[in-house]
Amino acid sequence: MAKEAENVLEFMVQRGVGPVVVAYNTLMDGYCFLGHMDRAIEVFHSMVDKGIELNILCYNILINGYCKNMKIEEAMNVFHEMPCKGLKPTIDIYNTMLQGLFEVGRCSTSQGLLNEMQANGQAPDYYTYCDGRIDDALLLFQELECSGINLGIAMHNMIIDRVQRWEA
Repeated sequence: MAKEAENVLEFMVQRGVGPVVVAYNTLMDGYCFLGHMDRAIEVFHSMVDKGIELNILCYNILINGYCKNMKIEEAMNVFHEMPCKGLKPTIDIYNTMLQGLFEVGRCSTSQGLLNEMQANGQAPDYYTYCDGRIDDALLLFQELECSGINLGIAMHNMIIDRVQRWEA
């Protein structure tokens, strides 16, 4: 499927219709989903070579792909490249990085990243706390419920899943 998408992009270029960043992002995301990070990074570099302006989603796709494929160092490299390109990581990107770090057992690195996130003006949300900090997550859930915020079944299921993983 990703190969067909790549062929469509090439066809667009041949016809003089320059593909937009959305088309490249879709292709990159497909390669990441398939675990073909080498192809995803080729698409990323192809965008740079063609002078296509990279947006925050380009970086988010790569970071998410690297984290899901347990390539945390590569994810960190892409993450640290963002400020050099004038892009500020979003809460979603921080959460993806934190989850990836927890998945490979790098809790101290994740604590440093959490501190950096807060220093950069990004406030942790309930997803941040659910990615490995079970005690904090439970406390946050209690505070939210006491404040009258309805968390819904999906949020309760997520915390149960995280507690089960933590105990495993």
